[in-house]
Amino acid sequence: MASNNPPTNPPTNDWRSTVSQAYRSTEVRSIAATLASLEPGATTASKTMLAMRFEESIFKAASSLDDYKKCIQKRLKKLQKHYSKTGATPGGSGAADGTITREKERLLENELREKFGSKLIYIAEKSDLAVLVLKQTSDNPQQADALLSHALKTKEWAGYLGIPLPNDNNDDSNNVDAEKKHRPPLDMGHLLKIKAQMEKFVDVIRSHISKICDPEIFLLDKLMFLEQDFMKRSSCSDIVQRAFAEHDRECPHFTVEEMQRLLDKLRSPLPAPRRNQEEGADVRASVARIDRIRTVAQAMYIYVGLSQGDKTAFPNGLQKTFDIGRTYLNELEKEYDSLLKGMEDTDENGQRILHLEDAWNNVLRYEGGESEGASSLEDMDAEPEAKRQKVETRRYPMVICSRVLLTPGRCVISSIVPVLKRKRATLIRNKTASYVRLEFGNAFEMNIYFVPLLVTVRAMERPKEGQLPNMVTMAGELTWPSLHQGLRPSLGSDGTSNDDGKDNKDLTVLGVTGPYSTLGHIITKKLQYASAQATHVLRRCFAETTIGKGALAKSDFEVEILEIGALVKFLQIARSTYIPDWVDDD
Repeated sequence: MASNNPPTNPPTNDWRSTVSQAYRSTEVRSIAATLASLEPGATTASKTMLAMRFEESIFKAASSLDDYKKCIQKRLKKLQKHYSKTGATPGGSGAADGTITREKERLLENELREKFGSKLIYIAEKSDLAVLVLKQTSDNPQQADALLSHALKTKEWAGYLGIPLPNDNNDDSNNVDAEKKHRPPLDMGHLLKIKAQMEKFVDVIRSHISKICDPEIFLLDKLMFLEQDFMKRSSCSDIVQRAFAEHDRECPHFTVEEMQRLLDKLRSPLPAPRRNQEEGADVRASVARIDRIRTVAQAMYIYVGLSQGDKTAFPNGLQKTFDIGRTYLNELEKEYDSLLKGMEDTDENGQRILHLEDAWNNVLRYEGGESEGASSLEDMDAEPEAKRQKVETRRYPMVICSRVLLTPGRCVISSIVPVLKRKRATLIRNKTASYVRLEFGNAFEMNIYFVPLLVTVRAMERPKEGQLPNMVTMAGELTWPSLHQGLRPSLGSDGTSNDDGKDNKDLTVLGVTGPYSTLGHIITKKLQYASAQATHVLRRCFAETTIGKGALAKSDFEVEILEIGALVKFLQIARSTYIPDWVDDD
């Protein structure tokens, strides 16, 4: 008959779950006190972060609770023995002093490898991409040169410490000789100099590179730095706690119990999806994830307000909550398209009904014909650095006006009419300009101008009889649709509003519905953004007519044909962006 008594030592996979956080916090405080006693002038508070890492490494490696306790005692005794020997040797023989010095050098070198190794490898992997992005986006080329210089210096440090870097065998630009890579241990003076330099620059260089290449890593690094700062200085936690209590009207409870409650909520599993689940279950699951993301923000807020002693109960609290929030965000991102598709409105033919929000939610992106620099980003890791440095990005000229097509005084070429008809585009000509209009259902319209090359995205408005369109007159009597078109009531022929000054239409933006007086200024900013993106894509299409074969065109007719092709390309991008299954009319 099986015994009902629990086993003395729980299974390997379960024993950690039986250890309370309060017990581990007690061990951390004991370790911090022991470490502080070994170093003159040190305090328990200054050794708390080191003690937490010390305890966590043993906790992960131990096979049982007894092993966990024995390993802590054994390693602390070894440290005490090492420090006592070092302090008891005032002079000693030359051989003994040399042995101790070499041992210290070896320990310091191992410490530098452990502390900076992963950071140096990350810099080596991402520095080329970061430098290339800076060259393409920064107005100051010296920034890219400075980052490249610092990245090469970190590779030199990695060579001194014997840290293998990616593509190290094919990299001739490290400026690190083979004997430097495999040199014997450095003397203490040189190691201390390298340590001082790395402590000053490595984190800064990595921060610049991660900010360009990996924003999530950049944010996580900032959170970890903030957490370490809180653990080193108890006054920070006290000041923050008082500030929160004074300025937060809800007066949150900065207690271990409240923090534990939020963590338990985050760790509790979400309901698993089931077959033939009822309608709306996926939406409810997504709402639950959004609620968990809100809980992540609350947990971070409470953690920052905890006292230094209470923070030890939740090691790496900011990092862990950040990782949980990132997981939920990634899951929401994967589900967004299917959720959006399931919530779309369709007409009687099953076609999706466009809304005004689509104008800025699905902004235009340039497709095809990417520059050599952009395509090379995908193969950065596969090419040696010497070859990557020789790659020059193709820069397209700035084109802000059509050279021939639909310029003032130019007759319309007959071949453009059937092209526009297939795209359901309308050519409009007046005294001041010619432009092409695209309509997207009853939601919004897009007006394409040629002198200058400009796109306006505006809410749809069909003026009734006796109403004046919302227009803005620019220099040269050129008129543009007002940003407020379709958002507020049009004016009558006598210049007065037709709705007695009242809003006659509710607007929706970011899930909020309200009148023009409340949401109008937000929507106009969104429409400006959509118009700017569309203008960029239009000018990029026309810029392609000035390079390659387009640069050889001499007659106006040849240039006009090329510009018609650019216009058709833009119309196709616009239609396919807002209507993915778009098919041209016959």
